Amino acid sequence: MWIFDNEIDHISGEFENGDIIEVHDFDDYFMGYGFINVNSKIRIRMMSRRKEHPVTEELIEKRVRAAWEYRDNPAPAHRHCDEARRLSHPL
Repeated sequence: MWIFDNEIDHISGEFENGDIIEVHDFDDYFMGYGFINVNSKIRIRMMSRRKEHPVTEELIEKRVRAAWEYRDNPAPAHRHCDEARRLSHPL
């Protein structure tokens, strides 16, 4: 889930771009955790919607591994697409 810059009323607390933050709605209801970047139209990229599942290094590794494995076994109709991969760069 993405949260665009025009969907945000205010941001409180201190952070740096790329930090994982808690997201709350206008009634202070917890919505999840996400990465924030104030230089992007997509201001927050949500990673977890459950308070009991914060974003950890293990969660990120699990998601990247699952994405890699999904792309490593393309459906028969997409076998011609197996020659390229997009790599993520560690910060």
